[in-house]
Amino acid sequence: MIQHIVLFELTDELSGSKKTKHVGEIREAFEKLPTQIECLRSLRIYPNINSHEHYDFALIAELESMSDVENYSRHEKHVALVQELIKPYLRSRAAVDIEIS
Repeated sequence: MIQHIVLFELTDELSGSKKTKHVGEIREAFEKLPTQIECLRSLRIYPNINSHEHYDFALIAELESMSDVENYSRHEKHVALVQELIKPYLRSRAAVDIEIS
C-alpha cells in the first residue's frame, strides 16, 4: 500500500475566513474522488491547525501501487479539481510517497 502525502501552501489572496472556506470546498470535492477513481482506496484532506507553519492543508491518499499513484495523478477528475480549486491559489507544494503495511 502506498500513502501519497501532499502539503499545500495557498497564496495570500486567500486569508482568514476566505482561506478556511476554500480549504473546506477543496476537502468536500476531493474527498468524493475515491468513489470516482477506481484505484484510489481513500483520500482525506486535513487543514493545518498550527498557525506557525506555512502549509495550509495536507492531502493523504492511499493507493495500492506507484502505478496507481500515477494513474490517479493523471485522472481527468483529479486534474479538473486541481485546475479549478488549487492551481489558481497555489504558492507551494511538497509531496512524498511512502510504503505502508
